[in-house]
Amino acid sequence: MTPTAKNSIYINYLDIIWIAFFLLFWISPQAVLAIDPDATTFIESLWVYEFIFGHATVAFSIAFMLKNNVKRTIVSLFFFLFYGVFFVALFMTGAVLPVILFLFSIIGRFLKTFQNNSKEERGNELIFQLGMAFTRVMVLLIAAVPAMFPWPQLGIDPSIVQFSGEGEFVDHPEKIVIWMISFYSLMLYIENILVPKVKERIKKSTIQINSDL
Repeated sequence: MTPTAKNSIYINYLDIIWIAFFLLFWISPQAVLAIDPDATTFIESLWVYEFIFGHATVAFSIAFMLKNNVKRTIVSLFFFLFYGVFFVALFMTGAVLPVILFLFSIIGRFLKTFQNNSKEERGNELIFQLGMAFTRVMVLLIAAVPAMFPWPQLGIDPSIVQFSGEGEFVDHPEKIVIWMISFYSLMLYIENILVPKVKERIKKSTIQINSDL
């Protein structure tokens, strides 16, 4: 496993958890609603979670760039406490799944800042994460394409799962599930297969250029 793959191993788990969550919600929404009755509200506001998660990723990348361990620890703790406010806000609503997933993702970003990567990797991290934040938005739009086609409802009947408002997603809640499964599947591929390959090629190109100078 490459160092890049090691650095993102918690993202592997997070994307897989999301995919499994939506598959379960598609097949047996009653099981999910039994754990968290507010699961539909959470799914409707998932873009808020994605925004906070992307914002936290860039913020922790700033701490990751710091060479001094003391400064890195102080800045990381500050960001951890800052995003902890959102965790408390979710907790106060009585939500279960959002709290678990949010805490899991933020802790992962927090721990990443203490990995002993090379100076070059630390310097490129902020630029990389800014690019990934933009990529997540683009992938979210692209992932909506499969949801435009008809899909079997399985267990996610509108009489059981009721989203607020009106429209195609309310009449066919399985399309939201397909949208999210497509999104996290694409991100799983991009973050853990495509990106490590691109980083490795850039690293080899840099070494080659330096050797030619």
